[in-house]
Amino acid sequence: MKLKERLVMAAMGFSLAVVLLVLLDINLVIPHTEHVNSQHGQVKMGGKDSEKHKSRILQKTPNQSEEYKLSKSEEEKSNADTASKESKDDFNDVVQILMKITQKHNRHWKASKAGRPEESNPTIGEVVSVSEAEMSSVWGRFQYSISKEEMYSDKAPTITEVVDTMRQLPIVGISQKEGGTQLKLIIEFEDGGQALFKPMRFPRTQETLPNHFYFSDYERHNAEVAAYHLDQLLGFRRAVPVTGRILNITRDIYSLAEGDLLKTFFISPAGNL
Repeated sequence: MKLKERLVMAAMGFSLAVVLLVLLDINLVIPHTEHVNSQHGQVKMGGKDSEKHKSRILQKTPNQSEEYKLSKSEEEKSNADTASKESKDDFNDVVQILMKITQKHNRHWKASKAGRPEESNPTIGEVVSVSEAEMSSVWGRFQYSISKEEMYSDKAPTITEVVDTMRQLPIVGISQKEGGTQLKLIIEFEDGGQALFKPMRFPRTQETLPNHFYFSDYERHNAEVAAYHLDQLLGFRRAVPVTGRILNITRDIYSLAEGDLLKTFFISPAGNL
């Protein structure tokens, strides 16, 4: 084959390839342009005969820009306020409210006590006619002295005896109380009295994590102790007496535990509890 014929064949092949590429490009473009309107930024919602259009504006409107700037400024202000509150809160507002409540309660209490006879607030002992001579134990004296409006009277010596007894009297029996969200033990003293014991889970110095909600806080062993003293300071005297006590876990708990409670104790290979 001569050179001239080869050039003619090459030219014809190149032309045929170009025609095929053009035809393929037209087939790809035509299906996508059937429902597209010639106007920029508008798309038909129906078929060819539909006249309804939906405008798609991609740029921000002036109102959107102002809202963004306003939200940005509020966020910066909030961050600045958070940074300025690095000092520890002394809860002065709570202290002032508690002082006002105490003063109001004391005035109401004195006025109500002055305008009524003593018999209007009888104790359990007075209702069931039990004399003080029949109250042989400290527990009986405390329980029979409970009245309708308070757990114990103001400056009653019985409450001091109850707290000292719970703190010092030897323990002779122990059992687990079911229910609740933490371990509770019913301890029995040598004089027959009983008390509810809640162990310490966290030290007093351990603070709540800042990302915790207040209702998911740690269960504090000293929370009810603080509530008892606060109730006493406010003059309500409606909280049961509570006190702290350090126990020897081997002598006071492990040696007296039975049943399922005894199975919860772990003894290391070295013999430590």
